[in-house]
Amino acid sequence: MKNNKNLASKVLKRMVQQTLKISASTRCVMGFHQPKQPKQVSRFRNF
Repeated sequence: MKNNKNLASKVLKRMVQQTLKISASTRCVMGFHQPKQPKQVSRFRNF
């Protein structure tokens, strides 16, 4: 059980890092087109 939890947390961390990278790049791209972006959308993208 403990090993599975460790593995799951590692995978989750990796997924979060990837999504953060993706959201950061998309935010940069979106920033050029849409300077005024609703906060809810960016928050949802970070999630």
